[in-house]
Amino acid sequence: KERGLKHVVRDLTLIALITLVSAVPASLQAQYPRRGGGVRVGLWNVDVDPWVTRSVHVEGYVQRGLDNDLALENSIGVWRAIVNQTKAYVVPLLTSLKYYPLSEPDDRFEPYVSGGLGVAFGIQDEPDNAIGGTGTTIVTGVAVRAGAGLEVQLFRGLGLAGHAKYQWAHFGDEVGTMETFAGVGVEGAVIYRFRQ
Repeated sequence: KERGLKHVVRDLTLIALITLVSAVPASLQAQYPRRGGGVRVGLWNVDVDPWVTRSVHVEGYVQRGLDNDLALENSIGVWRAIVNQTKAYVVPLLTSLKYYPLSEPDDRFEPYVSGGLGVAFGIQDEPDNAIGGTGTTIVTGVAVRAGAGLEVQLFRGLGLAGHAKYQWAHFGDEVGTMETFAGVGVEGAVIYRFRQ
């Protein structure tokens, strides 16, 4: 069943990446700056009563500029926790609005604030039970995020970024004995901007 879970995560990731890439119309890419993408890696500190669990959160995203100050970002992330010997994965697919209030698209340092919402998949991998069976369960839910960060352009469109966020995901059924995953997180990113 572990192999089956890896295939489910892989298939969801491929579907989401295809959706993200196709969500950037060529007419908008040519018209507005701040289009590009990146990969963020960091920690999401989720409140698990009575403690906080930390796990690496990996996220890929693409964004397109809406005007000189706004960009629309589509992202997919993966976070994992082990709760009571049950492996739980949270896979949020979010659409976020990023606002750059203090910079122009060609500036080297670009602080921003962002907020977004979307769907989330909860994937649960059950351990062996008393009769020798295991199982993988997938449930859907909603996710919301608010955050702020700083992008630093290095050269030829390549850059780095730092990001802090509060992220919340809620599912209709339990995922790893929990229905709600919420907490703060910090991430570092490698980004790339498409140049005209």
